[in-house]
Amino acid sequence: MARRWHFEVGRVRATTRLGCDFLRSLLQPVRGSATPGRHHDVPSVATDLGAGVVRSLPARLRLLSWNIHRSYDARGVVESLRWLMVDREPHVLLLQEVPVYPHGPWWLEPDVRELLEGLHLLFAPIHRVARPTAYYPFRESGLLIGVRALPESHRTVRLPVASQPKLGRNHRVERIALGVRCRAGGLAPEIWNVHLENTARPSARARQAMALASALSEGPLIVGGDFNTLFGPLEGVAAALEAVGLLRVVPRNQRRMSPSIDHVFVRGASCAAGEVLRLRGSDHLPLAAEVEFAAALPGTG
Repeated sequence: MARRWHFEVGRVRATTRLGCDFLRSLLQPVRGSATPGRHHDVPSVATDLGAGVVRSLPARLRLLSWNIHRSYDARGVVESLRWLMVDREPHVLLLQEVPVYPHGPWWLEPDVRELLEGLHLLFAPIHRVARPTAYYPFRESGLLIGVRALPESHRTVRLPVASQPKLGRNHRVERIALGVRCRAGGLAPEIWNVHLENTARPSARARQAMALASALSEGPLIVGGDFNTLFGPLEGVAAALEAVGLLRVVPRNQRRMSPSIDHVFVRGASCAAGEVLRLRGSDHLPLAAEVEFAAALPGTG
């Protein structure tokens, strides 16, 4: 009971602080788009859970993108993930706000590791915490990509600062994008996981999207994640990605009036379809997509 009470107090404090930080970034926006060293290495961790023996994914990919919200409802997330892994059998998994606890990473906890068996995992942090608390029980949280094949390469890109510093001196938040390149059919698409800033103006998120777009390779692409497009048509994120040939996969069952902040964009696909899955465990809903890439032409690939 005491632990739950500390958690709820932490929730109130964090929500209040984030609200104030959001207002501050709206009234005193960060100007400019340059981010020194954004192409420099960002620490990442790779873990192979059995995918190393597979060299290529099929041309038609099943993908799942989900912000698990730091696994506050740990049991709900694991139960939903178990259903997803069995029912949907994804080739690619894009997770956001994945925690690394003081005792170790979330994805290596026994019940989670069992579900992710057969995936190659790559993690890069976004949010680092100096002193974990009941509401922020992790040392860091960030982006996790899982693929059912050994990637040919991976890279991270630092995104422009889009908001004033938030949550106080015990927290460091640095937005990045994490990408892998895998063989799929006769092609080698890049697959990116992204989580854009939430406490920022739409124009700031558009700068982050433009920075990502400028760093993308030529050829087939998948870009998915939590884009925090809170202001709907006022956001310029989709336009920034469409400018480099990416098209949004519109979920066939998306509710018209519901906020849409989680997206998947593709380039070079012969067909793509999406679906919102209404499962418990997070304040976000998983987004499933099937993407098929056109066969490579002779002499390409």
